[in-house]
Amino acid sequence: MKIIICFHYIFYIWILFTEKALTKLTEKSVLINKKRDITNINILIDKPENIIIDNEWNINNYNNVVNQYLKEKLNNVEVNFSYNENASGEIKNKKEYEDYVNYILNQLKKFDYDIFILDEKFLFGDISTIESSYVRNTFNERNIQKYYLNLSEYFEKNKHMNKRFDNDAFHEAYTYIYSFLKDNTSDTNIYNHDIVSGGFMNDILYGLPYEIDFNIVYNTDKQKANLENDHIFKSINLVNDDKLFATFIEYLYSVDNNIEEFLRYHIKDENSNNKERNYIDSFRNYLLHNNKFSTSDLDALTLNNTFNNLKNDHHSFYGKASHYCSIKSQKDIGSVSKSFLFKKTVVNKKYLVINKNSQINKDLLFQVALQLTSSDFQTVTFEKLCKLPTYTMNEVKPDVFHDDLDYKNIVESVESIDMKKLFTSEYSAPFMEIRAFLPEALKKFLIDGNSEPIVDMLENIYYLVMDKNSNKDVSTLGLYIPMVIFTIVSIIIIGLVIKYKEHPRVKLLSPGLCIIIIIGYSIDIPLTPYFMIQNPSILKCKYEFIESILDSSLIMFPMVAITYRIYSIYNNTSKVVIGKRLKNKRLFIILGTLFIISVVTAAITAFFIFHFYLESYGNISTYRQQTCEFDESDGFTYVDYGIFFILLISIVYMIIKTGKISKHYGEFNFIYGLILILIAESLRDFIIPYLPANGYFTYYVIFLIAYMVYNILCVYIIVGSRLIYAIRHPEQEFSNKADSNFTKSTTNLISKDKKKSNSSETINYNIEDENEIENENENETDISVHISFSSPNSSNKTLYSNE
Repeated sequence: MKIIICFHYIFYIWILFTEKALTKLTEKSVLINKKRDITNINILIDKPENIIIDNEWNINNYNNVVNQYLKEKLNNVEVNFSYNENASGEIKNKKEYEDYVNYILNQLKKFDYDIFILDEKFLFGDISTIESSYVRNTFNERNIQKYYLNLSEYFEKNKHMNKRFDNDAFHEAYTYIYSFLKDNTSDTNIYNHDIVSGGFMNDILYGLPYEIDFNIVYNTDKQKANLENDHIFKSINLVNDDKLFATFIEYLYSVDNNIEEFLRYHIKDENSNNKERNYIDSFRNYLLHNNKFSTSDLDALTLNNTFNNLKNDHHSFYGKASHYCSIKSQKDIGSVSKSFLFKKTVVNKKYLVINKNSQINKDLLFQVALQLTSSDFQTVTFEKLCKLPTYTMNEVKPDVFHDDLDYKNIVESVESIDMKKLFTSEYSAPFMEIRAFLPEALKKFLIDGNSEPIVDMLENIYYLVMDKNSNKDVSTLGLYIPMVIFTIVSIIIIGLVIKYKEHPRVKLLSPGLCIIIIIGYSIDIPLTPYFMIQNPSILKCKYEFIESILDSSLIMFPMVAITYRIYSIYNNTSKVVIGKRLKNKRLFIILGTLFIISVVTAAITAFFIFHFYLESYGNISTYRQQTCEFDESDGFTYVDYGIFFILLISIVYMIIKTGKISKHYGEFNFIYGLILILIAESLRDFIIPYLPANGYFTYYVIFLIAYMVYNILCVYIIVGSRLIYAIRHPEQEFSNKADSNFTKSTTNLISKDKKKSNSSETINYNIEDENEIENENENETDISVHISFSSPNSSNKTLYSNE
């Protein structure tokens, strides 16, 4: 009996043990499956500008706060915030800024990060009416927004669908962000208009408002007591380019409420230059007096060094509003008051964008983005992480500052400055270029006190080189006058060619075709410089493209036609009558057809195929010269040069085949002309971007004048020497000159053929009555040449040529 009881007891224990083991195994399996279902989303943020006492803040704490919030909304998602640990929290120079931008761009091109929290200075910072060659060449990118997910599509797709996820965040974003700017359907908004509009580009929403921050002055109680005696020095971390840049803008607004209008419309006025220079000089004096620093110690003004000055009774700390939570927790500092350094302050806005290259389901990323930018989430991050929300607090969370009314008053009373909007005008430089160059120039100005580069840089931001006050007379005196003179010279040359078209020296080159070539060069004299100095537009770019194709056609096709006609005449070895085939009228019809085809093709390509955009060579530290570019330029260059070399090789081949006759007719000049075109275009493609980038404006003007001279030189190479001879010897009769020319040509043919055959040959030529031929077609250049070949071993061969 005892054995049975013991057996039952053991069996019972075994069942309990098995049950518990199976339960734990099941729980573990469920947990594993849950983990497998969780989607990990990587988010890139900027390296935080933390002060020394921010030890409580760390990236793990940030992740925990966010994931705790998301668990209540989306339980299958975990986010991981991270930043570039090799980057500096304070960007100190242009090189560090370029590294910062390049790092973000490299991550956008990959799929390691699914979501980005981007500073407004980066978001759409490359966009402007006139794009920047500096931005394109430095970062090898344009239209960076192509890497951002189009959020407008997802708002449209989801607005009529009943999603399983929390609809509150979607409804809030749709009503107050997407629809507010898109359809203006909301009369009241919880967001500031500038914050909402900052996420749109071309009416497409790419960025959702994530957080804001701005500069404020912190003073201890002892420092407040000294304020009456004006003994307080402002500790500003001027080593930080962004802080220096923002302080400069805030100061300008403090001395002139209309500074925005002044910079946009009056900065280039001669009377305004002194006013602007005074503003800039006074900014330096203000910093030297109130910040109490030596220009040699500028690099020592880091964030942490300036914060340490807060413990000094005579130094306040000019920090961020987001530093407040860390500062107020320090007992050794005591209570602090907050104020603005100037009446208005630069508000730094950040936006959430989704990486289009992410491999995670975009609908899920869209849901996460809505939660991370909702007002509820921003309230949580403010209360736990001291991150300022983007919404208007009175509209959403009026009691969010119930523990600190002083801080509440500061946040609600802020008068914001939109830096990007300040530097936006019709032809202004992209903000990314401004951000790269201006802070570095300000630092140099603080050291040497020379405000002239800053004045020039501010003018370059808003104006292209020919619109600047210092260059307003250059276009008239230095370019337009030579342009008119050289154009008149080319017209005079055309008139002289028409006048002396019957002279033997001119007639040999087919005056009608030569006039077409000269017209091609003549058009290029005024139009190429004109397009380079006039205010640009996409329409002008298209016209310029068509004009360049027309110029090339007017120059190269007639050269090939003249060469081919002479080649056909002097290499025809069979008894054929080719006079009718080579008449000017027929050639003009062929050339006219080619011209029409070229222009129509260029017009279709320009208006319907190519995508043009405006770009500036140089940068704001030198000067900005507008130019036209198009996305398909690389492919077009291969086609353009391919056609050019085909025509050049064709002319060279025909000239070689006709031998000394080509030299007599001056066809070698065509080769020289084409080579000059190649050299001139290659130099233009190299010099035009090079000169603005190095600030050589005088050389730039000289080059444009030299380009006009080049066109006149080409005209001289084609017809100049013959025209001069005709002017000096107008008395020579056509028949004698033609007789002499063809005798020389025939002699060349004889010497050439004698090397091939020992047979005797007789060559007879006669010039028929000119008037008779002119009656046939008065618009043609007619020389009827009858050349007969006879030898003992061959039949007579006759060649008729009407030239």
